[in-house]
Amino acid sequence: MGIEKIVKAWDYADSHIHSQYSKLVDSWEKSGQSRYTLASAMLTPSFAAFIGGSGNYYTKALSTGLISYDLMQNISGIIEGDHEKGISSDGESLIVTNSYFLFMEKISKKARLPLFLTGTIFAAKGALGLYSYLSANEYSSLAGTASDFSTSMFCFGLSSSLYIKDTKPKIRQKTPFISRIYSLIDKSGFLKPKSTIPTLINASYKIPVI
Repeated sequence: MGIEKIVKAWDYADSHIHSQYSKLVDSWEKSGQSRYTLASAMLTPSFAAFIGGSGNYYTKALSTGLISYDLMQNISGIIEGDHEKGISSDGESLIVTNSYFLFMEKISKKARLPLFLTGTIFAAKGALGLYSYLSANEYSSLAGTASDFSTSMFCFGLSSSLYIKDTKPKIRQKTPFISRIYSLIDKSGFLKPKSTIPTLINASYKIPVI
């Protein structure tokens, strides 16, 4: 499998997961709720797992700055109705308003799928550990199982919060090529029929009385 196919598969997975969260947010917002309250609800167990001390140390260490940033963005969204993206538009061009927020937005979009996949892996690992305990009474696997579930909860919560806040990306709507060609021809007046009937200006008519 070439690099190009891997990139396409990666982008497809991210887009598919993103679309599922978009459906969830759409239903949530139709009930009159804010997406930021939903994102905060998802982040709460993640934050609890983060400060709880259990779970994979390296995963948490690498995500320390991201979860702090995401928590701040959720609070900002609840208060202000939107979160700071570090970029704005004046209608013609994009303007960078805060380089830090812009950088973190890019990191968030790159990190959400790895976090989601990591959460899936640790959830499966925890499930296997729980099965070993229930089937063979292996008490030694309980500590590792709890750590795996904690890491999974942390990763799922953070990735969910990141996906939820990015559920309405700007989609460039393209007009079909044939329609664009017809529109250009129509504006040129080439297709408009030319009238052969002479125009009478200031002509007066007498209507005969019967």
